[in-house]
Amino acid sequence: MARFMDWNDDNYDILTSYFIANIKKLPKKGEYTLKGEDGRPDLISKAIYRGDSQYWWILLLYNDILDTCELITGLDIIYPSQDSIEDLFLSLRKREVSRRSR
Repeated sequence: MARFMDWNDDNYDILTSYFIANIKKLPKKGEYTLKGEDGRPDLISKAIYRGDSQYWWILLLYNDILDTCELITGLDIIYPSQDSIEDLFLSLRKREVSRRSR
């Protein structure tokens, strides 16, 4: 998460994160119903994103899930496309390069 947030006063500041602020603005690609991945966001990410578990925290943010205990069989969660997540990440990289070149 550190690469997505500014460092302020010895802490990462989630409120200044361009990336995190824009996750909820990503278009919905689909909906997934949990099928026994109770409490395991990494498994949900693997099921949605072709075996890739790294997007688990994005799924939690995108669905306003604060506690993995909320992840129970039968729960429907929505998700953005992997391409839209990567595009957002690339836009963050462009912002960083632009900021450094000033």
